[in-house]
Amino acid sequence: MHAEIDRIVRELPCLGVQERIDERLALDDAGFAVALARAVATAHGGDHHLVAQCLRAILARPVSGKVAAALEVVAVMRPPKARARHIATWLAGSLKHDEAVDAFGAAGVAGPIADELRACLLHELVVRGVVIAEHDQLMQWASSPHWAWHPLRVLPLERMPLEHVRPSHTVGSGALPSTTSSAPLRIPAAIETTTSLRAGQLRQAVANWQRESNGRSEARAFTLDHLPAPDAVTALLGTLALECLRSDHGATADLTVDESTPADIWSILFAAAAAGGAYNTGEGAAYGRLYAWRSLGALCGASEFDAVDHIARLAADARWFAFAATTAWFERVAWDIGIAALTPEPGVTVLAATDTD
Repeated sequence: MHAEIDRIVRELPCLGVQERIDERLALDDAGFAVALARAVATAHGGDHHLVAQCLRAILARPVSGKVAAALEVVAVMRPPKARARHIATWLAGSLKHDEAVDAFGAAGVAGPIADELRACLLHELVVRGVVIAEHDQLMQWASSPHWAWHPLRVLPLERMPLEHVRPSHTVGSGALPSTTSSAPLRIPAAIETTTSLRAGQLRQAVANWQRESNGRSEARAFTLDHLPAPDAVTALLGTLALECLRSDHGATADLTVDESTPADIWSILFAAAAAGGAYNTGEGAAYGRLYAWRSLGALCGASEFDAVDHIARLAADARWFAFAATTAWFERVAWDIGIAALTPEPGVTVLAATDTD
């Protein structure tokens, strides 16, 4: 085996390596993939793509000693710190929950990304419904010094009631009722209050679309002189001079507005942050959860540093809407988001995003 591994490492890049890994795993031999990952890391660095390839191959098959083998490969990996969030997603999605908990034990994850990987894996498990309080290893790590200054520490160790993970970016709870009254709609007067800080917080859930794909976004905040009735929200959005609703060549855009819920909006934001856009893989569930809460908070008037339970209370006091429009701004492929929140002050906050392949 060592001669074969030495040859592969010496001849990289070479054909047939994945097939050979698969053959050995089919024979219930995870040791080959582990030894290959170690040799490649020694010769070419722990950030070499073949090291991650060995990990993915081990996780994809029901091989004996899967957990120990996977953790041995992780220990030699030297990816950028941000890559740890994706490795945590692989582990949480491929291992049984009790197996993933082993990563927090004395014989668990080692190496330079160990603490970041555990932090991400902890919240990958929370999102998947694992009750952290039922696992001593998880609770001990979550109360350790490793966790004290981590950005994910602000997230609760259990799923909040509105944290429902759904696959769609465009979830609504029904179209707004049309009015049959002859009385004119009372459209509030709006004054824009958007700041660069507020816009940045609003965009956190979709920032990866712009940074790593072809996405664009619009984040705006306004004060209102009164709160509109639900049947006036569509008209209100049309008065805000939003770039995403700008009509082309004088044509009237087809604007659809659905009343929504905090849970549906959180799900939209989480999907955008965790799964990413057209050409990227997103932030993973752990940071996706964090950025979804930050964007939700900005939409209902919270600061970036407010606690999640406070954001949840503000979200419950707001009225939520999902919208879509047939303008050139929206790509209308698979990655379109339109969110508006009416807050009691009164005010309205808007986040729109789109991406394409």
